[in-house]
Amino acid sequence: MKLKNYCIIFYITGALGVEGGSDSFGISIYPNPSKGNFQVNIPETVQGLSQIKVLSSSGSLVAESAGKIVMNNFDISNLSKGIYVVKVIHEGGTTTKRLTVL
Repeated sequence: MKLKNYCIIFYITGALGVEGGSDSFGISIYPNPSKGNFQVNIPETVQGLSQIKVLSSSGSLVAESAGKIVMNNFDISNLSKGIYVVKVIHEGGTTTKRLTVL
């Protein structure tokens, strides 16, 4: 049996990953990095805000705010240091941010 050599080329046309700074909706996290206390800054122009979720690097839900969100302050200082994902679900879609806890 004769083996053939193949070459596969992949082209990446867009960026994948989690945003660290502000996005097109103006949503940001401050301070980042944090010691566990942080605020999700959401401009008034973001419509239909329904939920904020904080997930561990393994995908486990560690904190959330649902319904009419009045306070955007979170305290996860009792959790391990590391990288967390903050998802802001709103009428325009889902904005995902990376949070570093020191």
